Amino acid sequence: MTDSATTVPDSARDYARRRLLARRNVPVIALVWVAVSGSSTAIWAFTGATGHFWPIWPMLGLGVAVVAAALSAYGPRVGYVTDDAVDREARRLVTRR
Repeated sequence: MTDSATTVPDSARDYARRRLLARRNVPVIALVWVAVSGSSTAIWAFTGATGHFWPIWPMLGLGVAVVAAALSAYGPRVGYVTDDAVDREARRLVTRR
């Protein structure tokens, strides 16, 4: 039986840890977005709901944070380069001389 921790490079484990933490944070950030959106809309409604719908600004601001967190957690693997990718690039650079 092989321990997977010894066969995976430390850089891959660090990257995987960051992705897992990001996946854990997405629902929390989304819940904060829902709470802020609901409470700011309620404040707007209870104070007369006249004029400009100002709660859109905190909604949009936190919405950007939710999208960024989701991309970090579930989006393309950006920020991690495998040893194979480095070897391929090195071979490509050497053959272009």
